[in-house]
Amino acid sequence: NISGSANKNQAYLPEGFSAISNKRGSAPGLEGKIGGTPVYVLPGPPRELHGMFDSYLLPLLIREQGGKKDSVLEASCFLVCESGLEEACRKIPSKGLEWGTRAQERRISLYIRGGEEEERLSFFRSLQKHFGEERIRMGNVDLPSAVFDLLREKNKTVACAESCTGGLFGKILTDFPGSSEIFPGGVIIYSDRTKEKYLGINGDLIKRYGAVSGETAKAAASAVRRISSADIGISFTGVAGPDGGTEENPVGTVWIGISRNGEEERAYRVRFTGSRERVRLKAVLAGFLLLEISIKDGKSLDRQGLWQYS
Repeated sequence: NISGSANKNQAYLPEGFSAISNKRGSAPGLEGKIGGTPVYVLPGPPRELHGMFDSYLLPLLIREQGGKKDSVLEASCFLVCESGLEEACRKIPSKGLEWGTRAQERRISLYIRGGEEEERLSFFRSLQKHFGEERIRMGNVDLPSAVFDLLREKNKTVACAESCTGGLFGKILTDFPGSSEIFPGGVIIYSDRTKEKYLGINGDLIKRYGAVSGETAKAAASAVRRISSADIGISFTGVAGPDGGTEENPVGTVWIGISRNGEEERAYRVRFTGSRERVRLKAVLAGFLLLEISIKDGKSLDRQGLWQYS
């Protein structure tokens, strides 16, 4: 008996409204008119809302405004704050073009509308030149998903050693079906003692350089790669906040280590602002970006300015 239950309530439609299919959940969206004004109602959970907006509502709005799907250029921006992206857009000559942004959990979506195709592409290329091709790319792109697909395509495996990120990298990677093909496993090594015990990192190294350091990040990435027999090892160690920062390593500082078979280990220092949760997520996204670049072209990892994030 589901009388009065939330599931039964989801089956009701207001008079004059029809349902919009929700492929990611049980609650349908709604579309109709109130006093001649079109009204659209979408579920609140971001995963469901974004899916319905991208697949149904956005194309519908474009059609109703007399536009065409291919007259809108969509781009995905990673590790770029929305205000920073908008500021960059305002500085680009855009006569005849309209642009708008939408903040999502792992990226900022940018929509460029109007003008000729080459004008939209020129606007997009200007942003790539400003932020770097790695951080803004064409289409509706989810960075972790793109890296997952790349690992499968290249038949590469990756293992992780996480401290400040608390297992978030491994969690996101294992959200994808088939992740066992490319992810043998990982460890969460929070204290210095666990770094020594489970990864075999020399205690003297940690005492000399500190837990939050490039040397410790490289040692952790190398150790987890060796223990798991993965092709690539990645590590995260830092200060997620809101306290615990020092003059040398302020809150938001994270070291990311990368170790690959037959290559010298590398470590990259990044610094982010925001809550503890946001610092962790940004660090993991930077790790996915590092991983992608290391697989495609390791040389560009050292490009000056690539890691100046906020």
